[in-house]
Amino acid sequence: MKSLCFCVALLCLCTCHLALAASDVTVPSTEIERQVLAQFPFDRTYKNTKAHFFNPLLNIDPLDDTVEIEVQLRSTDDQGMLLLTGTLQGTLYYNPIQRTLALKRPRLHDVVILEDSLKDSHETLRDIRQTIGQSLPDIILLSTKSLKPDGKELILPSSEPTIRVVPQGLLLTF
Repeated sequence: MKSLCFCVALLCLCTCHLALAASDVTVPSTEIERQVLAQFPFDRTYKNTKAHFFNPLLNIDPLDDTVEIEVQLRSTDDQGMLLLTGTLQGTLYYNPIQRTLALKRPRLHDVVILEDSLKDSHETLRDIRQTIGQSLPDIILLSTKSLKPDGKELILPSSEPTIRVVPQGLLLTF
């Protein structure tokens, strides 16, 4: 009888553990976009050039399994303005201590000049082009502190999730 009770208790414990171990959380792209927008605009200085990053557009592509942020950059001086567009690409990273999901070490790619009214934009363009491949600050895509479905704070496990890009947004499996 003791061994039967022990087996039933062990089975219940294993079932509960499996239920907790495999939970899915889908974060809608609208929530991610809201959190990305809160971090823009920001400025970065490279050598003698100050770049103003603004107008982010989140691009979640489940076919390529990528999350990218298209941004515009503006650099101005007394002589005029240089307006560019580019794409921030990085690695998806979940911080289990802070319980945040970030685009870690985003890098600027695919830079295109939209407008150039500077008298001599050669140095400014060189400074901005040299930033390609350099790390920018991490961009938080999800902070569980601000996620409150049904008015309650969402508490995610501290374990590292599997992250998948899905048409609705991001699927985190803990």
